[in-house]
Amino acid sequence: MSSQGGSQFANTYESEAQRLQREADNFTKKFEHAKKKLMVLEDSYKQAFEEMEEKKERLKVVRPSSAKMRGDNHLIKTFENQLDKALVKYSDLQAQNKKLRGEIDVMRKQ
Repeated sequence: MSSQGGSQFANTYESEAQRLQREADNFTKKFEHAKKKLMVLEDSYKQAFEEMEEKKERLKVVRPSSAKMRGDNHLIKTFENQLDKALVKYSDLQAQNKKLRGEIDVMRKQ
């Protein structure tokens, strides 16, 4: 009976060792799978991040900064004001020219 008890203990110990080995193998497989998935995700993240940075750079070239736009808008308004003043002056000169031509025509008729 003692030899039978010893073999039962050995069988229990062996089955426990097999169970633990199986669990360790399963854990290792899951760990390796998660590691591969992480590598794929890291590569995807890196690729998406590089693409985003590239698009940001292209966008800076295509769309100027808001400070540059404000400066450009200020210049545009300045030029528009100068143009308006020049048009007013031009209109005044045309009116004055028309008046002088009328006076010249009157003088010619006299």
